Amino acid sequence: MKQVVLEGGRTIETPWMNSDEAMAYCCMKKKKFERVTKKYDVPYSGSPNARTWNQADLDVMMQKMRNTQAPPGSPDGSSSNADLI
Repeated sequence: MKQVVLEGGRTIETPWMNSDEAMAYCCMKKKKFERVTKKYDVPYSGSPNARTWNQADLDVMMQKMRNTQAPPGSPDGSSSNADLI
């Protein structure tokens, strides 16, 4: 969970991240992040130019990505986790 320091030194924890933080959390570059969040229909808050993402929603997306990966050497020829990069 992200920690935010408020004026006066008070700290709060929040599951919400801006797009740069969300991309870093998912270990993805911008184009990849945009593609997979659209593919998995990940909800966001805010406007298209100032989106915020919830950590739980990103965790669900990454779990779905893992679950849809074919095992290495499978009949579809997949041997990488390209969606996770």
